Amino acid sequence: MTIKDYTLGAGTKSDRDLFAWVGPWLVSRKTHETLGIAITSRPGDRWHVMMPAKGPARGFAVTADAKGSPSRHLRFLHADTTMARRALLARVIDLARHEGIAVLWARERRGDSDLIDAGFKMIDTAETTRERAFVRYELTFKTEAQT
Repeated sequence: MTIKDYTLGAGTKSDRDLFAWVGPWLVSRKTHETLGIAITSRPGDRWHVMMPAKGPARGFAVTADAKGSPSRHLRFLHADTTMARRALLARVIDLARHEGIAVLWARERRGDSDLIDAGFKMIDTAETTRERAFVRYELTFKTEAQT
């Protein structure tokens, strides 16, 4: 399997290809329930799609860079297997590290073992103390100045 990267709004053909792969998941009630939210995207969002040799896509991750800040938001991470989900997460982390991102963050369900295993820390905020189902996770990368 390979992971193909798309940037929403990069071109009509690119967008058409992206939505041909992930379209069934975008309208799936089960996917929305699993993620806890409907899937949205804005121009400039980066989509990473797990592609099998043949058959439907196996998963996707969507990231967005914060304006004026070296942070990146992992907006959505969804796959049909744990292995595909972890491979997508590894891809997002590798790209963030390679591109000089200081903090990669996500809002996911409390106790997300894939994020925790990848080194993300649950951030203690007023929201987390209210026992919310979704909490903020952050993965901080060392910059050149910190090494």
